[in-house]
Amino acid sequence: MKKTLALVLVFSLCTLFFGCKGGGEQSTPPQKEGEYRLGFSVLASEVGEDIAFRAVFAAVVADMNGKIVKCVVDEIDASPDMDDFSASIGKEFPTKNTLGENYGMSSASPIGKEWSEQAKAFSDYCIGKTATQIENSLGEDGKIADLQASCTIYSADFVRCVKQACENASKPFTAKGEVLLGVSITCVLSSSSTAAKEDEYGEAVFNCVMAATVSDTEGKVNKTYIDEIESKLAFDTDGTSIENPNFIPESKQTQGWRYGMQGASSLGLEWNVQVNGLADYCAGKTADEIKNAVGEDGKVADLVSSCTVYSKNYTDAVINALKNVK
Repeated sequence: MKKTLALVLVFSLCTLFFGCKGGGEQSTPPQKEGEYRLGFSVLASEVGEDIAFRAVFAAVVADMNGKIVKCVVDEIDASPDMDDFSASIGKEFPTKNTLGENYGMSSASPIGKEWSEQAKAFSDYCIGKTATQIENSLGEDGKIADLQASCTIYSADFVRCVKQACENASKPFTAKGEVLLGVSITCVLSSSSTAAKEDEYGEAVFNCVMAATVSDTEGKVNKTYIDEIESKLAFDTDGTSIENPNFIPESKQTQGWRYGMQGASSLGLEWNVQVNGLADYCAGKTADEIKNAVGEDGKVADLVSSCTVYSKNYTDAVINALKNVK
């Protein structure tokens, strides 16, 4: 009887202090070592009178406490040659990180640093901080006082993009060893673009495919995110935007069901659902394995029941992101 009472007492104490039974609060399970989230965001600017696609990008890997362990920010300012618009069709426009020293900011910078160097300084500053901490460090001038020696460019858009990337973060995934993050951004003036004529407006169609990929030290995809944004700008023969001057393009992931592919899809699946399935398929594979999975039709045969969209542009982006991991 005494032994029985002792067991009941121990069980009751367990219930009271640890919530293992009954109405007590359940204890929070411990965070798994190496558990992270991947987030990505693209913020396109409002369209002005000139014909251009401008956007800021951010990719982050955060731990389960919301602290950033990897960060990449980038920016693009794509403008076709309006004196010879047809020659710009099919042209690829590099981001500022891709341009590197060719962007030409260092000579005009008060600290003598190139745009890509300053963007990296900002990215490095984000490591170990939460989005809220980064946001709170931003001054009224749109800059971060702690970075006055390494990043003097306007950073408010970076902060907003990083915060949104954290908010968009994926479900948790487990990474073994060092976390490596790579980003790929490819922007092209689409072949569907047309030059303006005296009696007909022209249309500049900028197509941008993006991927953020986390890999392990063996070169295999751990987690990847794929997105695409298309900006259509109508213009007259003077090169002035004439429709929707305040239109802000959204990525297909951001649009979600509003993109409207589901009704036209043979699978009845929206674009983001299909591409997220492709991203999941890439997990655990190397660049060569992903490349070899794509058929001559630009699709992945293994995904005939879940992803029928043309996929080569997206797999190429993942492969390119793998090459850029750091």
